[in-house]
Amino acid sequence: MNPTCLVTTEHTSHYLLKYLKPLMTRVLIFPWLPQRLYVKVPGCQEIWHAMSPTHQNIMWDIILVPSEEAGHIFTARPTLPCPSWVQIQKGKYRRDIGYILNVHNDTIDILVVPCNRPYDLLEEKTQRRCALFDCHTAHNTQLDLTAIANTRNIITFRCNDANYFVGLLYLLLKIDDLERIIIPSPEEILMFGESGIDMPFVHQTCTLFSSQFWKEGDVVHSLFPELLSQKARVVTVNVESQLISLHLNNQLYHYSLLEQQHVFSVGERV
Repeated sequence: MNPTCLVTTEHTSHYLLKYLKPLMTRVLIFPWLPQRLYVKVPGCQEIWHAMSPTHQNIMWDIILVPSEEAGHIFTARPTLPCPSWVQIQKGKYRRDIGYILNVHNDTIDILVVPCNRPYDLLEEKTQRRCALFDCHTAHNTQLDLTAIANTRNIITFRCNDANYFVGLLYLLLKIDDLERIIIPSPEEILMFGESGIDMPFVHQTCTLFSSQFWKEGDVVHSLFPELLSQKARVVTVNVESQLISLHLNNQLYHYSLLEQQHVFSVGERV
């Protein structure tokens, strides 16, 4: 049996896969493990040889996985956190960002920004224009619109055989057709913020994204009770662990990134 190599990349694993076509039958991708894929090959050098020299720089690292660990990886049960962000890999909404609503065994309930709406004009339906579904517009155009309330009194609107929640389109997709995106950009989740869906999670995502650009000496306003209403300076930022080290009053503090607000100075570029 060939050993297993772990390949990490700054891109999505599906993006890297298209450059590893000679090894495609020996590659495994797990949507719950973004930016990495596993390849069964005799040695790591075979992976480098499969990549053209012009694209080898899209791989961060290649690591030989111990055989006992590889066995656990290939028998692991797929899972995705709820909530979390995913990128759709197939179909009409390929490459779009989705919000995980519910997780089943092999399928996921997700919400996406609809690229077309039932009340769009005929010429608009031939173009891709992402915008939230508006139940008032659907009603005024005399479309068949049904409001459905579940046991938690959450209202979903059904129109033209599609379900919409807070303006977002509901989809049921296979877990293998999704890839987790840890930190999408604020532009990619802008419409989710406008819909009002899970605003704390949307704000956390935006904080994590911006914290990638925080540097030593930057000023933050911490929301922790111990430092409330005080401004501290950044020492280190670890986005992966979501932790930050702060300096205040000659003391070093370690807190969650999600509880910090960056403070901009007058004239500072945003």
